[in-house]
Amino acid sequence: MAEREGEEFPAFRRFWIEKPEPDSDTLIVYALLDSPSLTGAYRFDITPGAETVIEVEASLVLRRAVRKIGVAPLTSMFLFSPMNRYAFDDYRRAVHDSSGLQMLTGMDEWIWRPLANPRELQISGFADKRPRGFGLMQRARTFEDFVDAEAKYERRPSLWIEPIGDWGEGIVELVEIPTEREINDNIVAYWRPKAEVPTGQPWKVNYRMRWTEQRLPPPELFYVSASRAGESLGRAGHNGDPGLLHAGAGGGLRAHRFHGFRRRADEDDSGLLAGVRERRVLTQKAVAGVDGR
Repeated sequence: MAEREGEEFPAFRRFWIEKPEPDSDTLIVYALLDSPSLTGAYRFDITPGAETVIEVEASLVLRRAVRKIGVAPLTSMFLFSPMNRYAFDDYRRAVHDSSGLQMLTGMDEWIWRPLANPRELQISGFADKRPRGFGLMQRARTFEDFVDAEAKYERRPSLWIEPIGDWGEGIVELVEIPTEREINDNIVAYWRPKAEVPTGQPWKVNYRMRWTEQRLPPPELFYVSASRAGESLGRAGHNGDPGLLHAGAGGGLRAHRFHGFRRRADEDDSGLLAGVRERRVLTQKAVAGVDGR
């Protein structure tokens, strides 16, 4: 995933649908995943509703060693929001399927990271141990947030991943790809395990997918309701690095400056974990997570 030597995307080759009982509200689908490097069997328990829930059971086998693997991948689109509205000549106020990456860490910390449409490929990592959830969330829910009567971005669902079982240590990795058009899905997020996945042996991964309009974190907690970007936020002498201003629901405005924590596609992972740890410390000081670009 997001490597200079290219990527491999396994494809579902076959599907089997189990006939449900007359009184069942769940549809069970089996699928065969296959690629040159990997094969796997999936089971999806799909329960539709106002919030559609899909229970995923996967048994994967690597045919050869893979340096980097992404689990529970999510894709979305982000063109612009009030954070980078100045860069687009468009009558609309925002254009995106998701507004940010949300995490609930194994330490019960909520992290919110607004999405960006960078000038060059950008990869961010968020270290965690036994993650409780992550997802690409759409928080803007009114027509006035977008002013788009055709696309209706305010109705796009959020997708929240809830790991089932102990996923151990790893990184939630966020890939942001530059784009000038909204037809391109330029946002990718996935779990990247720290431990090497063995070859030739079944590797089981279970998780729950929640397609929802609900806002996370829950209403009893503070959350970042809006973010704005500007050069220095009134602080000179910082090499023009952008600062971020957050409006927290139930609280006032507070400013944060982002320190490192990202890399270009042509850089290696050295220093990435150090930035992740700094992000974790900063999160404890914020109302509802720390935003970064």
